Amino acid sequence: MENNLQVFEFELLPRKIGVSLKKGNAFTGDELIVPSHAVMEGKDYPVIEIGEYAFSGCANLTKVVIPVAVEKVGWAAFAYCSNLSTIVVSPENEYLVSKEKCNAVITKKDKTLVAGCKTTYIPSYVKEIQGEAFMGCTGLTSIDIPDSVEKIGWGAFRGCTGLTKIEIPKTVIKIDCEVFHGCTNLSSIAIAEENPEYDSRENCNAVIETYTNTLISGCKNTTIPDSVKVFKTKAFGDCANLTSIYIPNSVIDIWPRSFENCTSLTKVVMGGSVAEIGFKAFENCQNLKSINIPNSVTYLDGYAFANCTSLTSIEIPNSITEIKRGLFQGCSQLKSVIISGSVTAIKELAFDGCDALEVIYVPSGMTDYFKGLLPKELHILVKER
Repeated sequence: MENNLQVFEFELLPRKIGVSLKKGNAFTGDELIVPSHAVMEGKDYPVIEIGEYAFSGCANLTKVVIPVAVEKVGWAAFAYCSNLSTIVVSPENEYLVSKEKCNAVITKKDKTLVAGCKTTYIPSYVKEIQGEAFMGCTGLTSIDIPDSVEKIGWGAFRGCTGLTKIEIPKTVIKIDCEVFHGCTNLSSIAIAEENPEYDSRENCNAVIETYTNTLISGCKNTTIPDSVKVFKTKAFGDCANLTSIYIPNSVIDIWPRSFENCTSLTKVVMGGSVAEIGFKAFENCQNLKSINIPNSVTYLDGYAFANCTSLTSIEIPNSITEIKRGLFQGCSQLKSVIISGSVTAIKELAFDGCDALEVIYVPSGMTDYFKGLLPKELHILVKER
């Protein structure tokens, strides 16, 4: 098999020691031999690096062969190559390895798995799974993480929609955010009881940082223990099969985008201790019909409920003093809003695109006050309770 070098974009590296294969997304073949040399500025250079996202989205790709001179494979180099099943590194390569027919790229020096595919086997010497190593491997249905692994990087399994179950051993002492972001069919998350840093207490099907009681990553079957205090950014992001969630009284902080794009989420019950709801926390939860904002909430950040197109009514509690920018933008079925007298500012676009809005209830005697805060076109909707 031969490659058409015209579909590749190369970049000369500093000190002209070699070139990086920066971009190969236009490659449409099924088998790829990464070129060992490229001509730039009239001179032949070795290809010593495959850039970040270089072959991302090459849907026809089934096999990759990496030559002897390549020293580095960048983040997500083969992300969303959903049919990739064979990865081979030249046995003479001094920097990278794919021995034991693991169908992965592993660095020799620090034993980091930097690129995997749907048939990857993780050898028992691997210490780290690099961020986005399996991103978009939709055909990956299961993976065994050996006791040698100490770290799982940011978004390592992001978009692995076929993954249904994951077990994390006691040796893993660092788990970054969004490791299972968009794993829509993931239903079981279990962490070894002996793990000193993380747990999945009470069979909750989530990754919880033990010391801080922070929920880092959940799935469609997660139940939140009443000891959890914080939801990390995108803890449930793109969890498209999550249908409902109960947030216990122990939770005080919901970080930005925690439930973003949970398109099947219909109901959220929030305990009475939540103090902050972050930026875009529930954005694009298009089927969300019921959610309460407790009086404990003092900070409700912008776009928190943007594009929640099934939401029909909402009450802003007395604890809120400012309705942030774009808070309900695009809530096209929102009909009724109750605003408390504590609100002193309503920022731009707060109700932009709320075309079904029929009434904005305000406290008695405060009609003119709230007309001064709202856009002129909404004045006709203001009514006293």
